[in-house]
Amino acid sequence: MRNTIVWLLSLVVFGVSSLSIYAMEKKGKKETPPPSNEFIMALKKGIDFSDPALPAIVKSVTGISGAEANGRWTDGGKVTITFTQKLPKSFKLHIESKGAFGPNVNKPIQVIIGKWKGSIIINNEKIKPFDLVVKTVTPVDTIEFIVPEPKSPEELKISNDPRKLGFWMTKLSIE
Repeated sequence: MRNTIVWLLSLVVFGVSSLSIYAMEKKGKKETPPPSNEFIMALKKGIDFSDPALPAIVKSVTGISGAEANGRWTDGGKVTITFTQKLPKSFKLHIESKGAFGPNVNKPIQVIIGKWKGSIIINNEKIKPFDLVVKTVTPVDTIEFIVPEPKSPEELKISNDPRKLGFWMTKLSIE
């Protein structure tokens, strides 16, 4: 009888301890806060790539050349746009492009947002809008574009421009 009582007490004590530890671990888990209202409004306004100064919501950008009159060329095989906060889990990504360069015309340009993947195909018409519906499991702060064949005008003997161009970005916004 005494062993049974000790065993029951041990079970109760260890059971409570396990529950307490589980509750503490669950409570200590960091949840990603939702994007602020100001951030959401700024995402809707978007990025105007013809502006030399990128908006405050952009933490960093790689793979994009300097601003020109109507936008910017991608420069290299990968464009990475990192934002100051996590993006919503689901949204519409609106991209405006004026055209692709050389061998990238009419080829899929991969768009990667976390584990979500999509693509756009750009020809050389006037400014064309693209809308992609994005749904991610985990909020992320980065959008990537993979250019299939970045080439320089110099390589194609068009000019002395050494930049490895892919496509022209005019605007990007998120709703």
